[in-house]
Amino acid sequence: MSMKLPLGFCGACGAKVGRREKWCPDHKKASKYRAVKTFGGGIVFDSRKEARRYEILRLFQGRGVIRDLECQVRYPLEVNGVQVCVYVADFVYCQDGKKIVEDVKGYRTKEYKLKAKLFAAVMGFSIVEV
Repeated sequence: MSMKLPLGFCGACGAKVGRREKWCPDHKKASKYRAVKTFGGGIVFDSRKEARRYEILRLFQGRGVIRDLECQVRYPLEVNGVQVCVYVADFVYCQDGKKIVEDVKGYRTKEYKLKAKLFAAVMGFSIVEV
């Protein structure tokens, strides 16, 4: 018979953890696609790859190659006046007078593929994948 540990202790080994945590760092479940939240440039990113891309884009902006860099821009996708879904772009910026919507991908999910097609149909231009 297993004993239920009180809040503040790891469910696997009994180590002390934060008030709202169930598991210690050694026993936390990895994310589905092994992405690790990363802090960079004063922002928390969903993956290391996304954080590295942000640093590169900031350098490009500093050198004047791109301008108006934005992160996590939301695009509601509507068909016949009905909102189907919302696409959240990782980065949006202007380069050579064109608006670029960029998404950093490690793995292309079925949901992403569908949203990318819908985005291209509704907005009239495609997402750039990195």
